[in-house]
Amino acid sequence: MPDAVVPAHRVLRLGETTTGRIPGRLVGTDPGHGIPMLRNSPSCLAATAVGAAMGAFESSREAVSGRVTAGAVAGGGNRMAECVTVQLRVAEAAASIDAARTILLRVGGFAAAFE
Repeated sequence: MPDAVVPAHRVLRLGETTTGRIPGRLVGTDPGHGIPMLRNSPSCLAATAVGAAMGAFESSREAVSGRVTAGAVAGGGNRMAECVTVQLRVAEAAASIDAARTILLRVGGFAAAFE
């Protein structure tokens, strides 16, 4: 509605949200009311990426566990999960995901998001 009127006490201005000086902070006791809105955005975006990486890792690990080699180089019928190069790549991916997750838990305070 182009001619709708919003009462002033119902308006939350961007400047208030980015500085943490929101009206709720004046009457509430929750310390979260004083956190600027954009303060947590990078951590939220990173947490989403880490969660996606965790899911992709599990899917890849499941896929590899059931596959066997075709025999082009090392003979056929060998389990891919037993190939040293595959194990190294899986370990490297797990370590990278764990490092990113640990950083988020320490710096971003996202312990509950991963439980």
